[in-house]
Amino acid sequence: MKSAVLSFTFLAALSCTAAAQQPAPSIPPQASDEKPATTADGTPACGASIAKSLPPGVYRVGGSVSPPTPKHTPEATFSNEARNYYKQQHLKFFDAKSLVQLTVDEHGMPQDMCVLKEAGYGLDKKAFQAVAKYRFAPATMNSQPVPVRLSVEVDFKLQ
Repeated sequence: MKSAVLSFTFLAALSCTAAAQQPAPSIPPQASDEKPATTADGTPACGASIAKSLPPGVYRVGGSVSPPTPKHTPEATFSNEARNYYKQQHLKFFDAKSLVQLTVDEHGMPQDMCVLKEAGYGLDKKAFQAVAKYRFAPATMNSQPVPVRLSVEVDFKLQ
């Protein structure tokens, strides 16, 4: 039987130190590192400079910065393009992941979203649309809500 399964994972910086209490410095963009402004399906893509830097006043999870807690996480749906590919190729299993980077603001709302890793087949747009509807209890630092930059992995599976 064919079914669709969706899961998400929060990815945080692995090197969390006391320095995480301060916003990370911006890294100037490298022209050779830049990706296109949009994915193949027209979804905003993260350039290399965006993926490496943080806007002023935005933190990374770690140290005294606790992660936001998901409160509402609607599932992404499969695109027609992905379903057609699955059928045309007579696949027994289809697995694709889209990595969406975003800032969760001090009110728990997603902001400044872009696709960091493309899944293709129109799935990035579906992942982007679903993550835009997510709601969080905000991240905190010293018991105060703060904006944080993080990535959400949206996993698409058909079997």
